[in-house]
Amino acid sequence: MSFTPVAFPPEIDTILRANYSDATWIAICKALAVPPRTTFCRVNTLRCTREQAREQLQDFVDMQCKQKNWPQWIVYEHPVVPDVLYMDVQGPLHVDPVQKEVIIDTMCGNAVLRGADIFATGVLAAESATKPGDKVAVYVDLDGACLRGQSKKYTGRKAFVGNGIAMMGRETLYTCSAKQLRGKGVGVQMVEPIYKSPSLGDMFAKGVILQNLPSVLVGHVLAPRPGELVLDMCAAPGGKTTHLAALMRDQGTIIALDRSHQKVDRLVNYIREQELVSVKAYCCDATSCVMSEQETKEFLATPVWWSPGSKIQALPRECFDRVLLDGPCSAMGQRPNFKPDITVGVLHHYPAYQRSLLHAAHKLLRPGGVLVYSTCTINAAENEHNVAYALATFPDLEIMAIPPEFEGLSQAGLTGVEALTEVARQRCYRFEPGQMCGVGVDGKVLESIGFFFAAFRKKEANSH
Repeated sequence: MSFTPVAFPPEIDTILRANYSDATWIAICKALAVPPRTTFCRVNTLRCTREQAREQLQDFVDMQCKQKNWPQWIVYEHPVVPDVLYMDVQGPLHVDPVQKEVIIDTMCGNAVLRGADIFATGVLAAESATKPGDKVAVYVDLDGACLRGQSKKYTGRKAFVGNGIAMMGRETLYTCSAKQLRGKGVGVQMVEPIYKSPSLGDMFAKGVILQNLPSVLVGHVLAPRPGELVLDMCAAPGGKTTHLAALMRDQGTIIALDRSHQKVDRLVNYIREQELVSVKAYCCDATSCVMSEQETKEFLATPVWWSPGSKIQALPRECFDRVLLDGPCSAMGQRPNFKPDITVGVLHHYPAYQRSLLHAAHKLLRPGGVLVYSTCTINAAENEHNVAYALATFPDLEIMAIPPEFEGLSQAGLTGVEALTEVARQRCYRFEPGQMCGVGVDGKVLESIGFFFAAFRKKEANSH
C-alpha cells in the first residue's frame, strides 16, 4: 500500500523543480507524500541525561508495543548528535481497511503517519453505530469538506492511513464542543497504521521532545554558551528556543520573539512548563525591531528587560552574541504532505519577507557574533538565493564552514543559483526529502524532513 506522489499545481511545480534533475524531482515528490523513515527525539538535558531518557522512552515504547501486540521497538542514541534519540519507522505496510470508518483532518493524518494516536478532538466524524472498543478504519479528509460530527459514511476524497480501536463512542465525541474535548485523551488508538512507529505519548513531561534532526542541528551549529545574550527572532512554538536554553544550561538571556499575541502567550506557558529562567518571550514584529543608536545607548545605560509576554517595539542594536532566524516559510519540506496548499503569490512573498528579517538580524548581531538562518522548505528562492543575497548585501558577514562532526548529515546547497559561490554552496546545510541524513548505530540510513540552514559570522571591525 502506498500514497500517490505529491502533485503541485503546474505553476508551483515549475518554480520548485527548477534546480533539480527530473529524476531527483520525481523522487522528492514521492518522498513528500510519506513520512520520513526515522523518528527523532531531542532530550531536554536540563531534566535528565540522554541515557536516562533513552531508558525511560524504551520502557514506554515496550509498554505500548505490548498493548498494541507489536514486536519490540528499539530506541537508539544518535551516534553524532549528543542529545538526540531515534527510532525506525516501518512502512508502507499492507493493511486492509475494516468496514466502519472515522474521518480525521490532514493535520491529524500527518501526525498518525508519524506514529501518533488520535486525540478525541481530532476525530472529525464517526459512523452512527461507533462505540468504544470497535475496530475502525481511519481516513484523512483530503478536501476539508467533512462536517464535524457527521454520522453518515463520508463520500468525499479521502486517504486510508490505517485501522485503530475506538476508545470513545459517538455520544462522548459529539455531545460537547471540540474545545470541551481538549484534554479528554485518546479517541482512537492506532493498532494497524500503514506507517508504524511508536507514539511518544506524555514523554514530554519526562524530557523527551519530538523534534526533527535538522531542527536540533540548528541549535548545535548556533552553539550558544552559558551567559550569552541570544535572540530567537521567530520563536513560536518554542522547540528551538528551549533547545538553546538547554545548550546554555539555562544561564544567560534568550530573547524570544513572535508577532502573534496568541503564539507568545502559548510560548510563555511552554517556557514556564519547562521551568526555564533564561528565556524572555515578547510580542514583536521582528522585521522592524531595531533600536536607533541613541535608543540603544539609553537602553544600555539601564538595561532592564520587559515583563514576559509584553508587546515591545525594538531591541538594542549590535548587542546579541547569537541570533537564530527560523522565519516564516512556505514549509514545502514538511512531510507527509497530503495536499500542497499554496499559491504563486504566497510563494513569491516569502523570500522578500525573509530578507527583511535578515536586515534586522544583521543590525542586532554584534561584531564577532553568529547568525543561523533556517527554513523547512525545499524552495531555492527561500534558501540558497537568500544566502547569496545576505553575503552580497552584508559584506561583514561570512558563511561558516560545517563542523567536521556534522559533515555527511546534510547535502550541499543546490547548483545553478546565481551569485552563490562554490564555497558558500558547500557550506549550506540542505536536507532533501527521501535522501539520507546520516547513518544510525545499526548501519541503517536515517532520513528526515526537507530543511535548510546556513550559519554566518559577523566580522569584527578590524578583521579582513
